[in-house]
Amino acid sequence: MGVEVLSVLITALESLGIEEFYIDIGSLEVWRLTTKDIPEFGETICRALERRNFGLIEGLPINEEKKEELMYFLYLGFLRLSFSIK
Repeated sequence: MGVEVLSVLITALESLGIEEFYIDIGSLEVWRLTTKDIPEFGETICRALERRNFGLIEGLPINEEKKEELMYFLYLGFLRLSFSIK
């Protein structure tokens, strides 16, 4: 189903004359797996993701390896669509 949604999205953008666009897709499952061993920080991690705020992750009392993993995924983001109209 995901492929069909992307196909419709691409067709819609092209029909609007948007020729250059970028679709970056992340997965909620990646975040679930990444945070499963630190559920007590889930709310803070979600806030960091929403705000793209690395400082919130840095302030967590967790080991550096986990912080690096979270910040890597934070950097990639969830779903971002950017485009330019020509």
